[in-house]
Amino acid sequence: MRGRSIYLAGVLCALSVTCVLAQCGENAHAVFDFPAGIADPESGLAFVSDAEGIQALNLKDGTTAWTYPQGAIPLFPNRGTLTALAVGPDGEGLAVVFLNCSDGRLTSRPQPFRVPASDARALLRLTQPPLVESRPEEIYLSWPRNGEYAGGANPPVEMLGSSSSQHTAVAKINLLSGESELLLMRPVPDTATRSRENETPYQRGPITKFGTWMASPDTQADLVRGFLSGEPVEFLELKKPDSALISVPIGPLTKTLPYVTVDGAHIIIPAREARRGGQHVIVLSASNGSRIGAIDDLFTLEGASVISTRVYYRSGTEAATVAINAASLPDGKILWRRELSARKQVGRKLSP
Repeated sequence: MRGRSIYLAGVLCALSVTCVLAQCGENAHAVFDFPAGIADPESGLAFVSDAEGIQALNLKDGTTAWTYPQGAIPLFPNRGTLTALAVGPDGEGLAVVFLNCSDGRLTSRPQPFRVPASDARALLRLTQPPLVESRPEEIYLSWPRNGEYAGGANPPVEMLGSSSSQHTAVAKINLLSGESELLLMRPVPDTATRSRENETPYQRGPITKFGTWMASPDTQADLVRGFLSGEPVEFLELKKPDSALISVPIGPLTKTLPYVTVDGAHIIIPAREARRGGQHVIVLSASNGSRIGAIDDLFTLEGASVISTRVYYRSGTEAATVAINAASLPDGKILWRRELSARKQVGRKLSP
């Protein structure tokens, strides 16, 4: 019966959810990515998931403002309230919690996060929070998942996550009540089936994406492959209303995908030259392709964020530690560095 209810929810909501996500574009209310968490410039805090729970870090100096011990995944800060997912006290499921951004206190009673145990575990395995898109009274979160379908009734192909192909799960959380539901699972596009041979995949949050995004309120951006003086190069294509398409070369092709910050305003690309101690990357403006600065010693592009004149990123360290850096642009000078214990992997016991 449980699997059937999830199946029906997906069938009834698939079309409306697709429309809502399209209307949201790339976040009506922009949530800034951050290493192992999300950032809220309005409150001057970043919310990071680590072994202690959720830590609120001051963007200015990296100090801890507060810690929520049961927290697992920060999702969405808005109007002084942080929506997050927390592991229940008995470890038996995930719950939606609302926390005061200023002190981390609960503002209402936790509500069950209604997804199968396999999806709860998939969420907790992520090193970054899932992608979140907002509406006035609700948020939609999506995350990649692998593994077998956990329902009871036989689902259609679009609802099935198999071990051989990756799917994206989509869930909705009401920002007033905390009520949630799993809406659908959809296949991640296969790079081999894309119609445009020159279209470039890029990383955005935890998901690989294709196609255009809004780099600014009036600028649509896309990444494509081409050649310059006989060398394979990636180009940034820019289109404004009533303007001709502009194509800007941004760098040679590399094995590492370009990373587009979740707000869509910046692109972080690996440089061809190797550097000791970590990856050397270049930060570009997504609205015009100009170079903003360069950073050394990046451990991963995922979670890197540009806020004002600073870039926040994760540097190379031991697997049990998350090392977060704040550096100034354009010189890349380190302003502060924090080492936190990485979040522990959840056990098989977890179930909704």
